[in-house]
Amino acid sequence: RTLALHHPRRTYPNNNIMAMSRFTLLLVCGLALAAGTFASRPLAESDVLELKADTPASAPESAPEYAESPESAPENTIPGTLVGYDGDIFSTLVAAATAADLVTALDGDGPYTVFAPTNEAFAGYLAENSLTAEDVLASPELKNILLSHVVASKFTAKDVLGLDLPTDVETLSGAKVKVELKDGKLLVAGNEVTLADIMAANGVIHGIDGVITDTK
Repeated sequence: RTLALHHPRRTYPNNNIMAMSRFTLLLVCGLALAAGTFASRPLAESDVLELKADTPASAPESAPEYAESPESAPENTIPGTLVGYDGDIFSTLVAAATAADLVTALDGDGPYTVFAPTNEAFAGYLAENSLTAEDVLASPELKNILLSHVVASKFTAKDVLGLDLPTDVETLSGAKVKVELKDGKLLVAGNEVTLADIMAANGVIHGIDGVITDTK
């Protein structure tokens, strides 16, 4: 058999019923009219501006730390940058480049990358090979030795680390030097880069802790 659910009937005074009916009818008509107006009206420029203003802007991507650029371009070329740098730590290299008549070449347009032995690196090289500075400056091989420290392109530390290491890089002497990462150190022909990205107007200089002799 079917059970019928009986709800108690709530009674309202007739005036209240009529007032509620009129209010409901007005509310429905108002909503319908507003919906029809919005649907039929084309999107105005002011609506677009409001939407843009209400939409939060996405956060800009943070630049890599190594992507920072110098505020101004260097004024000095490679020879001028080496002279007097950081207490004149490249004075032996400058003297050797002068003796080999390479200053004018390194003063050219470039761009060049110079792997520059410090004075300490030259001192170690002389001691290991029982040479004096005079011996090196008078050597007929001096020019080729120095050209083995120069690459005819600009390679910042970021550029070098972006290479498929280890790799061989051709130098101005025609010989190639091995560039690699080993134990967290950047090595050029077995010599560690101790000073990176010394910028010059026609290239970049990287200080190294030895003289390049291991070439291919």
